Amino acid sequence: MSINLRGGALSFGFLFMAWGCGTAPVVHSSAEVQEVNLEAQETIEVFLPHPNGRDDHIVNSLQNALVDLEVSENVLGDFRPSQILLLKGKSTPSSAIGRSEGLLFSANLPSAISASFKDTKHYTVVIAWLKPGKEADYEKYLDGIEPAMTRSGGQFLWKLKIPQMPSTDTGEARKGQITFVEWNDTNGFRNVTKSEEYKAHNQYFGSAIEKFEFHWLKTADGPSAS
Repeated sequence: MSINLRGGALSFGFLFMAWGCGTAPVVHSSAEVQEVNLEAQETIEVFLPHPNGRDDHIVNSLQNALVDLEVSENVLGDFRPSQILLLKGKSTPSSAIGRSEGLLFSANLPSAISASFKDTKHYTVVIAWLKPGKEADYEKYLDGIEPAMTRSGGQFLWKLKIPQMPSTDTGEARKGQITFVEWNDTNGFRNVTKSEEYKAHNQYFGSAIEKFEFHWLKTADGPSAS
């Protein structure tokens, strides 16, 4: 499924219609603590290995993973990973990763970040390709819905700015952002889409986004999306 947004605004609420998609079996790393602590100027990598990718790439990434999250629902997007790995530095050489192996994103951190991924929580990740000159609109959208998110049991973990995303269908390079959110339960996001803040700011999502991926995540022992 390829979703490209070149015209008007999109209602993010329709994404719930896509729930229920299965994922391939997942092999997890041996790390016991699902935690990230990185300093300013360090690099974080977000790697979405393809379920049919080469084993040596996936095994190498697992050995270096700070956090290994299972995809409990592929909600929307044309890439359907089974897991998402968070790594420090250049753990997985980008030159060795082709589209058939997975998607690899790198972000240099302007400030320190930290988070612990808990078995009792749900997580979402939105990977957004932004239209040139519309990056500020995406910030308006995220800032605008944050009060509703807080009321609904959600909190932003990170908003990782990606200076150069993998090419879109147009073949043009795009800036992007990867946003991780922690939720108490999966009803939280539904409640956000019903809020006045969402109704007032959703136009900025549509005006900013060229393409995006949306996935529910969990730890190996965490609850599934429902």
